[in-house]
Amino acid sequence: GEIAVLKVVDKNNLGCFLDLGIAKDIFMPSKTPHKYPLGSQVAVFLSVDRENRLLAKENIKPYLRNFREKLKHFKAGFKVKILPFRITPLGYECVVNASNLGLLYKNETFEELSLFSEYDGFIKRIYANGKCDLSLKHPREKNSNIEDSRKVLEILYRNNGRLNLHYDSDPKEIQSVCSMSKKAFKRALSLLLMENKILLKQKIGIEIKKQ
Repeated sequence: GEIAVLKVVDKNNLGCFLDLGIAKDIFMPSKTPHKYPLGSQVAVFLSVDRENRLLAKENIKPYLRNFREKLKHFKAGFKVKILPFRITPLGYECVVNASNLGLLYKNETFEELSLFSEYDGFIKRIYANGKCDLSLKHPREKNSNIEDSRKVLEILYRNNGRLNLHYDSDPKEIQSVCSMSKKAFKRALSLLLMENKILLKQKIGIEIKKQ
């Protein structure tokens, strides 16, 4: 009844054997065992077969609950543990708090996430049908990033579209020019780059991208 991330230690034509941390490995039936290299990790649902022997199921999505029954207990801004297990055209499908299903949009992540690695995340929105959108940043922090990125853009326009600031600039210089911390500046920079509004010249500076 639990979801676990286990390592592939052996396989045959019928599936894979996973390390469960005990003397005997657990079997995961699969029509495509070739997709799982030895030593790789996979998220599985732990169950039992007809003879009450432990069995791992490779498709965990049907066993993940939506948030329909938990609408009163979760809301936007709640901190959760998220485990990306599948990449879709929209983004990362994630296990939320080891039991629920959520989606983290790809255009809202500033870096590529590792599948089957746990991250801290936040509930961004829960829909009436129980589906859930996730975020790596608290909604208030995200709004702050948008404001900071607009501020950097305004300063760029006032300086003929160029600034001698970059990711490795001195914090004091950033504070003097932009009146914000280096951490806030870096987040604003990442957002502007993601939105394709600026160009970054490593160790030199940034400039407004000509549309």
